Amino acid sequence: MDGEDLGYLDKFVEDTSSAMSEVMRLVDALLQAKARVEEAEQELSNREKLERELREQIIPSFMAQHRLNDIGLENGLRVEVEDALSASLPKDEAKKRRVLDFLMSNEGGDIIKEEVSFEDADAETIAFLQEREISFNRTTTVNAAQFKAFFRHGLGYAKNSVARFQPADVPPEANLYLYRTTKITGKKKE
Repeated sequence: MDGEDLGYLDKFVEDTSSAMSEVMRLVDALLQAKARVEEAEQELSNREKLERELREQIIPSFMAQHRLNDIGLENGLRVEVEDALSASLPKDEAKKRRVLDFLMSNEGGDIIKEEVSFEDADAETIAFLQEREISFNRTTTVNAAQFKAFFRHGLGYAKNSVARFQPADVPPEANLYLYRTTKITGKKKE
């Protein structure tokens, strides 16, 4: 130990110190970047909220007050307010069954899709699953676009459609949401 050169330890301490400083600098940069992303996400959220309010509330309300459904603007754009809706099939099986029953009783059975899956069965067995007591899974679903289109037509929202039922007839499990929305078309003149 006596007479042994320990100078290399000083270099190790310097390297470690500069490495720690660099890691601290990089972590600070990461935290600043993360804060800027959070600020940008909040700004985006605020702008999306304003856009939705203008599209679904402010412009439709203003145009309704002035008894307008559509108007051509001097800048070349055309503004139209139209009825819109949103609906979704619930995941809960009991709630889904109520919505599917409503579809069946209102001429919507053709949009219901059923999928049957099972293990270890050949083609011949498929036709006789229940007779042969083979266990299988059955999934019933509806394409989201067809589901919304069914309600647009059934409520008379689609062009040339006649209402077959009223919003109050639709089971609440269908998550039906009716609103007015603004549609802008055309090219803006500069």
